[in-house]
Amino acid sequence: MKILAALALTSMLAGCASTRGEPSNAERFATLVAEPTPPEWRVGAIWEFSNPEPHDGSRSSWIVRVTNTPIETCTSGEWRELEPIRAPVQGTREPARYAYSVSGRLLMLDFNAGTCDLADIRGELTEGAFVGQRSGGPFPGRDFVAPRIVGRSVP
Repeated sequence: MKILAALALTSMLAGCASTRGEPSNAERFATLVAEPTPPEWRVGAIWEFSNPEPHDGSRSSWIVRVTNTPIETCTSGEWRELEPIRAPVQGTREPARYAYSVSGRLLMLDFNAGTCDLADIRGELTEGAFVGQRSGGPFPGRDFVAPRIVGRSVP
């Protein structure tokens, strides 16, 4: 499965090479997939994720428990459910469903599982921490700067 994830990401991001001699996203993601998943990311672990630099001034954070329960998302691959412990207020819409897919140190998050027009989050797991970025968003016709998302293991 790790090989399939690496191939999918590599082909998806093949045109994203840097002009400064830095590795492309595809190369960086392939490296992350080849490394072992940090032990802090395991079934039953509790993690907090937030967007520390929101574009609209409203900071959001989520606390979730990692499960091994399969869940369907709009993105191919093997996704598992994240059990929400604390989530941002959802208003009147259906409660969000949270999902993850992990391959080595590459973690992909979907905090809107089942809502196909919203982007997922891709990033790097380290020992007890995560740094990632939204891959896009539901902003047709407007410029969009993907917000940074950070996470940490909660003891």
